[in-house]
Amino acid sequence: MSLIISALISGAHIIGIILIGICLFLELFLFKRQLSAAQVKVLTKVDLGYLFAALLVLTTGLLRWFFFEKTALYYTDNWVFLIKLSLFIFIGILSIPPTLHYFKLARMKVPQQSQESFQKIRGYIRYEIFILFFIPILAAFVARGFGIMN
Repeated sequence: MSLIISALISGAHIIGIILIGICLFLELFLFKRQLSAAQVKVLTKVDLGYLFAALLVLTTGLLRWFFFEKTALYYTDNWVFLIKLSLFIFIGILSIPPTLHYFKLARMKVPQQSQESFQKIRGYIRYEIFILFFIPILAAFVARGFGIMN
């Protein structure tokens, strides 16, 4: 039974990572210089989906770390895993300015943004996507025993 639960948690973890990628690409595609109130509403919903996907990844990741995969020490003493975790946290930090920007736009009757703020927020989204590509690669290295500090 625990093998089934472990497999389901691992699958949910992977689905969460895929959903994060989908949400980020949707944000990049939907975020335009000129936005209507309806478009901002869609962006905020996509961003909320991104939050839920990140929480899914975080929850299932913690379950895998401490209960369902290798020992917790295997991950804690693995510098590749710690880099992977740090990148995930860094992506979360990078997601704050776009979220705040969407909330700011949502409060306006007619959403307006400067070219500078548009470029800055678009840059944050691009950096998030770029960094996200490294996480599954690092996960593959962790799964194969790279980075263990013994």
